[in-house]
Amino acid sequence: IGDVYIANEKVCFHDRRIDLPGGYQDYAAGNFPCINSIDLAKQFGLKQGIISSSDALDFNETDLQIMKANNTSVKEMEAAAIAWVCELNNQKFTAIKAITDIVDGPHATGEEFLKNFVQASHALKEKIILVLSELLNR
Repeated sequence: IGDVYIANEKVCFHDRRIDLPGGYQDYAAGNFPCINSIDLAKQFGLKQGIISSSDALDFNETDLQIMKANNTSVKEMEAAAIAWVCELNNQKFTAIKAITDIVDGPHATGEEFLKNFVQASHALKEKIILVLSELLNR
């Protein structure tokens, strides 16, 4: 809780399932590439991982299987949509996220999220200011 991650490799979806032939599975997965964030992660003490988006705060067993298959580190709700817009506009992208709750942990997702939201927001604020300052000065 409170750890801050920066996307590496890709951002994907884990709750878009389209059971049709012809490339629809690739579309559903997203797999939007991110900028190389190794140096930023080292410089600012960020963890790195694949980030997966959904349209729900909770998850189900199928979502968990997809997240495991994608080696997902962070589950969230916005990054893949923003990455898709960046791809459409030929813009570079990364995501920076703070952990508020543990997906398969023992606590109810909503309760854990609300309990940890302030702590995670403060950690995210500190790191995002550093990363944005660095990116703007390049």
